[in-house]
Amino acid sequence: MANEGAFKTEPNGNFAISFKDLHTFFKMDKMDINLVGAWCLMHYILFLVYPTDQIVIVLDPADYDKQAYMEFLCLLNFAHGRYRKLGGFVKNPSRDKLYTRGRWPCYKQPSLSNLCGYYMCEMLRVSGRYRTEFTDLPSIPYNASRFDQKTLINLCTDFCRFIRRDICNHLGEFHDLHSELAMDPKFKNLREWERKHAMD
Repeated sequence: MANEGAFKTEPNGNFAISFKDLHTFFKMDKMDINLVGAWCLMHYILFLVYPTDQIVIVLDPADYDKQAYMEFLCLLNFAHGRYRKLGGFVKNPSRDKLYTRGRWPCYKQPSLSNLCGYYMCEMLRVSGRYRTEFTDLPSIPYNASRFDQKTLINLCTDFCRFIRRDICNHLGEFHDLHSELAMDPKFKNLREWERKHAMD
């Protein structure tokens, strides 16, 4: 699932699952059963991997026990082992495995809610500015760790814009040519919305 050369791009290059892969996961008929552990019972968790520092930061909006995603951490360790065999630089060659920092202060979803996807997307946006050194990651105090209503509305707006431009639009990167959306004439206006409302 890792992009080609994901661990070779630069010091602390990102190990990422692309949106195209996530989009494939949503189609349950194409979901690889070995990846269920990464979902942690259909719960999103963000893993920030720093290959040269040999550290994984776990940003989990529900604070699951580490055992819930241990299988995914094992996969990351295998990938990191391959990175090292290919000559990837590490700061501490005597350390064999990635060090996992769980329970990192981050946004926490309200209990019994299913907002983890929104929380993960916001953490991706915020953490994207702090890629090179894990020590630069911002700490979010627990007393200010929940989204307010405006933040959730803005996230939903971004998702809607993405869905309209990249999934519904017949020219969008994630438009499925074999779906009902693509083939049924009743969705033609939705597929071609961008063309009809293009701004000069």
